[in-house]
Amino acid sequence: MSVAVSSKAPANLYEVIAGDQEGFKLKLGYSLLLTHELMGYFPAIVNANSETILVFEKDILQAVWKSLPPRSSHILQTLCYVQEGSSSAFSINRSPLQDILTGAPHPVLTRPEFEFFRSSQEEPFSWAPGLFGDFSRHTPISWAAMIDNEIAKLP
Repeated sequence: MSVAVSSKAPANLYEVIAGDQEGFKLKLGYSLLLTHELMGYFPAIVNANSETILVFEKDILQAVWKSLPPRSSHILQTLCYVQEGSSSAFSINRSPLQDILTGAPHPVLTRPEFEFFRSSQEEPFSWAPGLFGDFSRHTPISWAAMIDNEIAKLP
């Protein structure tokens, strides 16, 4: 008896949870966000496509963060379902339920993409536009030290 295996990739988190999870792993992903007390979401983005940066490798996170202008910012840790060999992830931290049912997978900044963007563009990463002010008072040395300290705290 043979079992039919669908080669169709899941379209949303619900399809991952309700379907066969073989080949999927839970991984901790990292994004960078501006720290503020306003409504809104101002992440670090890839300038080429305006996608929020999501990485699974701390050294890439650290290099991206150090390349950004100093701003009050922090790391957002996100638990994700990731299929082996895929460059996208499904965040399980999503809410409300509608996002779980309809939300598309999030692209992951892989090492080859990171290296490509870094070598082909002068400023491949930036903060999402929209939040003005709050420019950090860090010196270049204190900015790098703060980032190194925050990266060292990650699991």
